[in-house]
Order: sequence, then structure tokens, then C-alpha cells
Amino acid sequence: MWDPSTDDSIEDVANSSRNLNELLDLMHLCFKEMNPLQTKQLLGLALNISSDIDIWVKAEEKRREK
Repeated sequence: MWDPSTDDSIEDVANSSRNLNELLDLMHLCFKEMNPLQTKQLLGLALNISSDIDIWVKAEEKRREK
């Protein structure tokens, strides 16, 4: 994922955002067929991706304040 100390490109976070969107869309389409463990693991992955995006947004906000 994006490292705020070395990369100021938006491309990595844009990819993460698309990945999160695709993951949640897939989960929505297949929710009834997924077992509870699979659902839990995929929700954890979605949480990790959203956390990465949040870190980028906060770092970008600080960068723009300067």
C-alpha cells in the first residue's frame, strides 16, 4: 500500500479504492452463498483496505495544509 513518506501519487490509493469497491460488490452478490468464516475474513480484508485509504486521506490532508 501507499507509503506517505516516499510516495505522493494518488494511483495506489485509487487502486485500493477500486479493490474495495469490487470486493464489497462481490460480497453483496454472493452473500447468501458465503459461509460465516469466509464472510468474516472478507470483511476483515475490506476493513484493512478501508484503513489504508483512511491513512492516505489523512496524510494527504496534512500535506495540503502545509
